Amino acid sequence: MKSAKLNFLVLLISVNFSVWSQKSWSLNECIEYALEHNLIQKRKQLATEKSKEYFTQSKREFLPRINASTGYSINFGRYIDVNTNNYINTQSFSNRYYLGSTLDIFNGFRKWNTISYNKFLFQASKEATLNAKYQLAFSVMDAYHFVLFRKGLLEIAKEQQELTLLNYKMISKKVELGLSATSDLLEIKSTMASEQVSVIKAMSNMESAQLILLQEMNLDEKSIEILSMLDEGQKQNAILQQNIEDTFNKAIRFYPLIKQQEFKLRAAEKSLSMTRGSLYPSVSLSSGYGTGYYETRVDPLGNIIGFKDQLKENATKYINFSLSIPISNKWANRSRVKLAKIKVSESVNQLQQQKLNLYKEIQTALQKREALIAEKEANGHNLEAKEMAYTIAKKKYEKGLINIYDLQQVKNVWTMTKIEQVRVAIQLKIQQKTIDFYNGNPVFQVN
Repeated sequence: MKSAKLNFLVLLISVNFSVWSQKSWSLNECIEYALEHNLIQKRKQLATEKSKEYFTQSKREFLPRINASTGYSINFGRYIDVNTNNYINTQSFSNRYYLGSTLDIFNGFRKWNTISYNKFLFQASKEATLNAKYQLAFSVMDAYHFVLFRKGLLEIAKEQQELTLLNYKMISKKVELGLSATSDLLEIKSTMASEQVSVIKAMSNMESAQLILLQEMNLDEKSIEILSMLDEGQKQNAILQQNIEDTFNKAIRFYPLIKQQEFKLRAAEKSLSMTRGSLYPSVSLSSGYGTGYYETRVDPLGNIIGFKDQLKENATKYINFSLSIPISNKWANRSRVKLAKIKVSESVNQLQQQKLNLYKEIQTALQKREALIAEKEANGHNLEAKEMAYTIAKKKYEKGLINIYDLQQVKNVWTMTKIEQVRVAIQLKIQQKTIDFYNGNPVFQVN
């Protein structure tokens, strides 16, 4: 009885695992899984958390510095007596206490600028993390569509194999009736063997494409089933003549690399302000309280003064106002200001370069999409013509007007046209999603 229950439990677990492993993944599900399990993303997130802590700590720098200390000392040998200021040679102990505080009143606004500096670096780090997410999403999308492409080629190979099998049956009957030569049967058998190899290769290529997708997702599985996206409604014809400037203006408002560089530029400007602050005087205020207990502290009768009394009598208090004026430091401060100015110019140049790169990417994407749309339309008409040509060639062969070799040639041309149609459809889908991304549409759910 126990064995039967155990077997049933094992079967149930196996069925559940099989159902899970046969799940069909959508593109967004693949991206979400990759973002959650990608180690580089986790490292980027840790870097962002570190930048946030720097930003938070720069705010705390406005708080006063407070220090407390205490000490217990045992004196041996010859030392100065605190009562008489004479040297004595008696073992004794002492106990000291101190509490002090320092507050920066003015330091050339460096603390205010440091807060802004760390804030902009924190925001730049967040944009860098977001950009890494988008890069991973695009990598997963490319791998996803590559699987779709290989899957489409496998389906075409199987379709051609089925057509060849039908032709084989037709030729076999014609050979039996003496209407075709035996060589035609041998030719079609050779074609069947070649197409069997093509199906095996197509299967292997699809498994290789699946492996690439699994590696991008960091999913520990041998294979993956994905949903086809080629049947979705196409909208690219409606926006074929989309303006490059419009797309570019939309992209620079959110594009992570642009935003990241903008924050880096503002951080460089704040760094310049921080460096200039070292040329100004600094003002600070400090205060403290100290006291102690000494075993050698005695009254006129030679009795050791009590602990509480000594804490009151030995107490010392102070308030200190400090003004520091930088006069000369081998011109180092002036040199740092010049270097900070150069870094600002470098950041401006990098921002301009990022915008130029983005403009070129959008320009290329729009041009490529227009070319693919035209190619898809032309290839669609070509596919219809090649399919009709094959149908006509098949009828001609049945009537003995062409040989088996001519029939196979027409069929191969039709096959290549179908492969091209799948390729164009996949590439067009990728380009459309890329342009949608540049337009600020919610292509990926990365947040």
